[in-house]
Amino acid sequence: MNSLVPAAAAFALFAAFVSVGFAIQFLRRFRVPASAPRAAVTVILPATGPLPGLDGLIADLKRQSLPPRRLIVAVEAKTDPAYERVRAVQATTVLPTIDLVVAGQTASSGQKCANIVAALNALGPEDEYVLLIDADIRPQPWYVASLIEGLAAGGPDLVNGYRWLTPTRPTLFAALVAALDRRIGVLPRPPATKLIWGGSIAVTARALAALDLPSTLAGQILDDLPIGSRASAVGLRVWARQAARAPTPLEPEPRRLVAFARRQLQYLKLYRPALWSAAVLIAIADLCARLLLIAAAAAQAPQAGAALATLIALAALDWLSAELRLYASRRLGVVDTRAFRFFTRLFALTLLPLPLLWTGLLCASFFASRIAWAHIRYTVDKTGRVLRVQRDAPTASAESEAAGNCLYPAESS
Repeated sequence: MNSLVPAAAAFALFAAFVSVGFAIQFLRRFRVPASAPRAAVTVILPATGPLPGLDGLIADLKRQSLPPRRLIVAVEAKTDPAYERVRAVQATTVLPTIDLVVAGQTASSGQKCANIVAALNALGPEDEYVLLIDADIRPQPWYVASLIEGLAAGGPDLVNGYRWLTPTRPTLFAALVAALDRRIGVLPRPPATKLIWGGSIAVTARALAALDLPSTLAGQILDDLPIGSRASAVGLRVWARQAARAPTPLEPEPRRLVAFARRQLQYLKLYRPALWSAAVLIAIADLCARLLLIAAAAAQAPQAGAALATLIALAALDWLSAELRLYASRRLGVVDTRAFRFFTRLFALTLLPLPLLWTGLLCASFFASRIAWAHIRYTVDKTGRVLRVQRDAPTASAESEAAGNCLYPAESS
């Protein structure tokens, strides 16, 4: 064991330094738009279930510095609770104009993909900028402007954001999942990874035509990673905006939290297997390095002092990384509870909770042929194409199908 301690110390410290560096880079690139561009924005919202946060979401869209002129909500059927929910909101909302589209149930792709394609059919020539969002986000006033600003200036063709999980009740496990996802949320997305999160995708009309979403999403269980692949294939310029981290309420029920996180990594394994494999190897190596250092320090071996010093340095680096993410949260306009801040620091100082959860979720996502989403159970092949669909009726307790799609790895909706 003694011969492995120096290697374990070097690897763990390097990984911790990198984590701090990514958080610093995120903050350095964070910028809220000083003003909103002049642009006509159409928002597409694929949805299912009771949509308890719909009123809040529409209120947030109205408060935007760049308010969208039109909202297209696409549901699978008139029997979906989302249909009557949207109809009720339509009667009381003038701006944005709300259009309701019924996609019809599909047995050949993910229902969210079918909903998106149905919404696209409702677009017209006046829809110059299109923004795809999830139903569970609570965007800041600058959210739409931050995604559209670059497009309107003629820079990128597609701009993407990410979620910023905020537990509705700061239970220990909900705080752990949120802390892990925020750690992912500050990581960069090199173009080579082709990583896109489906909850915040802004595109120009020209880029939307190039993406050819009816063909790109045909047969796919997922929308965002196929969009990322298509964008790369046709040479679209893709930007990720740090300020477009949408606060997203996180319910504390452990079973749903685990299912949600595992599902995101199943998608990663299907669509980016090399990236998933790299994430598994790095996660296992980091966890094993930390465990080895703890064992060496506890064994009072000749290298116990060095191992203990390394553990103290690791705790300091993890704490610094956690503080930087808490500061990023404040920059994003999120008011974290005292309990959540306490848990975040506790996870850092105790060294193991986040690596254990991350490694466990990655291992749990190894089997990716069967995926449950909301009231639908899919069987897919190794490329993410849908082979079989089993569905129950949407119920008031169904999890929102518009929930985030990629939990980027060492990025993970």
